[in-house]
Amino acid sequence: MKVKKLKEIAEIKSGYSFRRRIEHQEDGYLFVVTGRDIGNNFYLEKENLTKIDKEVHQDKLVQQGDILLSVRGKFKAVVSNVQGNLIAASSVYVLRVNRDVLLSEYLALWLNARVGQAEINKKVTGATIKIILKKDLENIKIKVPDLTTQREIVEFYKTTEELKNKLRAKSEKIENIFQGSLAQMINKK
Repeated sequence: MKVKKLKEIAEIKSGYSFRRRIEHQEDGYLFVVTGRDIGNNFYLEKENLTKIDKEVHQDKLVQQGDILLSVRGKFKAVVSNVQGNLIAASSVYVLRVNRDVLLSEYLALWLNARVGQAEINKKVTGATIKIILKKDLENIKIKVPDLTTQREIVEFYKTTEELKNKLRAKSEKIENIFQGSLAQMINKK
């Protein structure tokens, strides 16, 4: 397993700096992702993104497979599976991996894992609001296994998430059964 600096295996771009506040336009055609849009999901969900009507240069657009990492706060990463017009705001870094050596999904998992978060937290600045500077992010060291191992890790993650979702659903059903039974028992007399 090789250890590489992030800048050796991915291009890191800062998000677009809008001159004005971003306001949703129903007829907009360009989706904007901000740091707040990056949550606990593995892939970016387009449904809740703000739409705007703005022309931007093609090289500013996020591509499918890019990783979006919040610049401040919790430093969560998601993989963009959005096709079409998507731009990252300045509160987001766009990481475009060298696909010959790295899977986007693996890097997102690594960045969100405890080991990745620990590496990021070594580089953060700011007392109240934690921020990671681009130059510091570029120098984070990442363990990069071969592509086959990366695929296995990603599949293991996906399988684990499926199991957790099924377990959550079962837990909710059990809670509903319990609450219904409890209500019947209480109201019986």
